[in-house]
Amino acid sequence: MKECVIVDGVRSANVRAHKDKGWFRNIRPEQLLIKVYQALFERNPQVKPEEVEAVFCGTANQAGMQNDIARLAWLTGGFPEVVASNGVNQQCPSGMAATEHAARAIMCGEGDIYIASGVEDMEKVPMMFALDISPKLLDRYNIADLPMGNTAEKVAELWNISRKDAELMAYWSNKKAVAARDSGKYSNEIVPIEGEKEDGTKFMVTTDQWIRDDVSMEQMATMKTPFKENGVVTAGVSSPLTAGAAALLLMSRDKANELGLDYHIKYAGGAMVGCDPTVMGVGPIYAPRGS
Repeated sequence: MKECVIVDGVRSANVRAHKDKGWFRNIRPEQLLIKVYQALFERNPQVKPEEVEAVFCGTANQAGMQNDIARLAWLTGGFPEVVASNGVNQQCPSGMAATEHAARAIMCGEGDIYIASGVEDMEKVPMMFALDISPKLLDRYNIADLPMGNTAEKVAELWNISRKDAELMAYWSNKKAVAARDSGKYSNEIVPIEGEKEDGTKFMVTTDQWIRDDVSMEQMATMKTPFKENGVVTAGVSSPLTAGAAALLLMSRDKANELGLDYHIKYAGGAMVGCDPTVMGVGPIYAPRGS
């Protein structure tokens, strides 16, 4: 089998998915994806778009503006028609699944250069947009147990996660994100893209919008638990609704060496597992056991 290496990776800033306050509220999701593709080729001029074997793009909700976005974004960006594309949907880990598919194709010798990407705009294409669940599925699962907030409460109960545990995790996640941002650790990966402030002022977005600079344990302790009385999940400990895109350039090691490209990450392998959708948050526990 061939060795697969990750040559480069870029992303847009991760901004709020909000029709009035989101910095990318007037940018369509395919435009974010196009910007990160362009950045990959600008940063790696040895690689020409027509040399890419295929583009795998992960998107959790492939509806509306994100319908077949893997193909349509590539074509909208003016990239070569000859390059294949493949949309990947595995909900939250869709982008990771795209990376696994690209890496496996390289390792199996199907090609030498691939792009794995991901995009989501949860304001323009919100969760459950155009969803039509099969009635037969509801014979197997209670629909009230499937939304993310409900599954998170169930995970907290099964694994004895307290509200204080969740709030400490959220607190330090934000504090460490602030420190990383302020020290410039994200500067090499974020592609500057023009956005708009709340007052309509145009500016180049180079930092993530979701980070809470003023995160407070005291404030989080006052928040309601909407999914379960005296539960664990509040707005303060929940992942935000966001918009953004990212892309990786993967190659066979031989091809990267031939082109004189630097790399420091080798893809060694991956694993996918399924789990009970009413406790979806525990998937990462089982995946390493299957590798």
